Amino acid sequence: VAIQEARIAYDSLPSAIDIPIAAYDKLVKLEEELSLLIGSFKESVLPVETAINNLPEVDLLTIEDIGLINATVAKYDLLNFNLKPYVTNYEKLQKLQKKASQLVFESIEKVEGLITTLPQASKITLKDQEVIKTAREGYDNLPANAKVAIANLTTLEAAEKQLEKLLEGILKVENLISALPQVSKVAVTDENRIKATREAYNKLSEDEKPAINNYQTLVELEKKLTELLKGKDETAEKVKTTIAKLPELSELKTTNKSAITAARTAYNKLTDEQKKAVSNFDKLEKLEAKLVELESEQKKAQTVITQIKALPRVTALAIKDKDKI
Repeated sequence: VAIQEARIAYDSLPSAIDIPIAAYDKLVKLEEELSLLIGSFKESVLPVETAINNLPEVDLLTIEDIGLINATVAKYDLLNFNLKPYVTNYEKLQKLQKKASQLVFESIEKVEGLITTLPQASKITLKDQEVIKTAREGYDNLPANAKVAIANLTTLEAAEKQLEKLLEGILKVENLISALPQVSKVAVTDENRIKATREAYNKLSEDEKPAINNYQTLVELEKKLTELLKGKDETAEKVKTTIAKLPELSELKTTNKSAITAARTAYNKLTDEQKKAVSNFDKLEKLEAKLVELESEQKKAQTVITQIKALPRVTALAIKDKDKI
């Protein structure tokens, strides 16, 4: 302002008035320097002031904001020392730096405290998952130069490794359940897979079992399988009864063929497991073999009958028919 006033005063002087050259040169140099300062202010100071204004208020500062504060401090430090006094809101930045240091110290204490509460890695359970997660998030939010202050970081890393193993076991069982067919499409042929999945689930600890999100699906599949197996046993029993009702070998006749064929058809429809339950299957096989013999004998008998029918009637018999008889 003083420089501007001096320029106005100089310009208002009559031309007849002589001003020492040294005095005028001083005014010109001051104006040039002022112009440079104003340019620097616009290019350097204003961006720093804007960055500080964009920072949260001190009472709203969180650990996540420290990166922004450090970046703003770096901008301020790059200013020419002659320009730094012109940063009108520098006091806010100083207060934020002080608050940030306090938050970092508190965060370090909190993270270390959380890690201290964790058991040995070999004793980690799913119950520790939340503490491990919170400790990791707290650590990750620390500035790089503060992370080195966490003295028990290796304890956290060991706990995370053990937790990952537990979660892998849980995920494995969940994937086994997911790979099973839908309840509406389950068949007796899925019995072994369902049993294997149940065994995998049973190997989980009591702490891990509640974490299986699709466990109810396994329960429903087992229920449906039980119903199917019950029906399977009943079907095998029906075939067994059908075979039992067939005649004994000594009483077999060719007229029993349809009943034997029906029994064989019913047996062939059974699964391999169901067939094992038909304890009298050998009777069916013997009857089938005997029936083949009877049918062969029946064909021979039919041939004889045909031959007899071709002979002349008794009343028309003559000596010439001797060779035919």
